[in-house]
Amino acid sequence: MKNYRTQHEFIIWHLLTQGSISSMEAFDGFGCTKLATRISEMKDMGFAFIQKMESAPNRYGHEVHFMRYWLDEDNCSEEALDMICRVRHWHGRY
Repeated sequence: MKNYRTQHEFIIWHLLTQGSISSMEAFDGFGCTKLATRISEMKDMGFAFIQKMESAPNRYGHEVHFMRYWLDEDNCSEEALDMICRVRHWHGRY
């Protein structure tokens, strides 16, 4: 049994516990510098996401745009749902 987590698993965990994820949250939370690439890989694996462009001021007060993602479990493949189930049981919370 492995004792490490992949970035895909960390993304799922974050989505399950926080509801959504942005690139800054992925970087701050677990060092993922290419969230859009990981999301694309996960789509190829059968995961489904809802995504929305959002904007917020940066530290200099300028408006910046970024993508926010939500997990769409109703449209995930069986393989993706199996992985979601495994991640849910990490801490026995779900």
